[in-house]
Amino acid sequence: MTRTPELTGFCREAWPRLVGALSLSTGDRHVAEELAQEALVRVCERWNEVQVMESPMGWAHRVGFKLASSHYRRRGAERRAMVCGW
Repeated sequence: MTRTPELTGFCREAWPRLVGALSLSTGDRHVAEELAQEALVRVCERWNEVQVMESPMGWAHRVGFKLASSHYRRRGAERRAMVCGW
């Protein structure tokens, strides 16, 4: 991956939006920042594809919310395992 001014600008614009939306969704700013960071890593890894999409910001948000869903599903499974003694 080559860092471009477009990618840097996109990440700077996307970061506060992602963190804000994920904070509202998760109720936890720390978790939201971790999820936003991971979503932007994935944007960077696929920037050549993402930059030509109709809505790169929408793609980044979708990735962030899917990561949030996975995060909470995994936490739920861990809690159940602890309660059941697995």
